[in-house]
Amino acid sequence: MTLRRLPRQDGVTLIELLMALVIAALVIGPLAGMLDTSLRAGVQNNSRATLRQDLRFALERISSAARDTPRKVLAPQNTVQADSGPWFDKSRFRVNANKQLIEVRDGVDNVVAESVASFGVSARTVGLDATIIEATLRLEQDAEAAQGSIAIRMGGPSK
Repeated sequence: MTLRRLPRQDGVTLIELLMALVIAALVIGPLAGMLDTSLRAGVQNNSRATLRQDLRFALERISSAARDTPRKVLAPQNTVQADSGPWFDKSRFRVNANKQLIEVRDGVDNVVAESVASFGVSARTVGLDATIIEATLRLEQDAEAAQGSIAIRMGGPSK
């Protein structure tokens, strides 16, 4: 009588499979936490970058309006106001109830920046031939903030 041999089965045992899963979980577990932290940091940096970009754009619009307006004496002097009023020939800047910085140009309201925490403009006369416009702006959204200011000679540089 001949002995019959059972064919050897190839494959992975249940124990080996479970050990592989445990090792994979130990390696991948911390990576998931790092990925979550990285995603949150990316969102926060994006929010901060957006605020800074909005701030730069708004200050550039104010600067452009001041440069495009011929020099004139403005009143009141050295007083910070929340509305530029009739200072600029073509534009007016103010903050509306929705905390948006609005540029009114040719009778049309244009949103220049959102999430405005504070806005102020002031004017001062320097010497006999220069009126300086100073503008400050602070934007806040969630836990992020950006603020900046400009001082620009009305009418642009002297000729």
